[in-house]
Amino acid sequence: MSLERQVRAMIRVAEEYRAERCQALLETAALKAKRIMAQAHAAARSSLRAALTETREELDVAIAEAETELVSLRRVDAQRRLAAALDACLPALQRTLRGRWQSPSGRTAWVRQHLAVAIADLPSTGWRIHHAPGWPPGEREETQGWLRNAGIGETLFEPDPGIEAGIRVRCGPNLLDASFDGLLADRALINGRLLHYLQEIA
Repeated sequence: MSLERQVRAMIRVAEEYRAERCQALLETAALKAKRIMAQAHAAARSSLRAALTETREELDVAIAEAETELVSLRRVDAQRRLAAALDACLPALQRTLRGRWQSPSGRTAWVRQHLAVAIADLPSTGWRIHHAPGWPPGEREETQGWLRNAGIGETLFEPDPGIEAGIRVRCGPNLLDASFDGLLADRALINGRLLHYLQEIA
């Protein structure tokens, strides 16, 4: 074989080796690039998932806080409306009490209902009944007889200009206040009863 042919053969072998080597390097580089891309995609997905999870948690917290605030606002609004309803009921209750005292049968029921409590709780002697002016003497005498029949000793009746309606029973240091002001003094109790009635008719 001539030298020229030998050189060409060697060049061909070198080119083939170079082509194979380049192909191998390209394939290795492609595989490495594919792995890098896969890792980058996985890292990006993981980062995105973490960011979304954090955002979702923040949104969940914000929604929970908003729901709590809404419940609180609704409760405050309901309490405000209830307080307004109770305040609106009070004048009607006051009118009813005044009207009851102005009626003879209403006065009798008022007096006897509260005197029954006094009979159960107070000693049977030393009673002084302070009452609204204008309580007819005949009704007072009838009440005196009713008390006597219940075992209560002689009772002193005294008109009190400070009492708009009703009575106050004093016996020693004890006081049963069934006057207009006394019955309306415990707003918590009155509001509780009014609320009970409002719920019944709702």
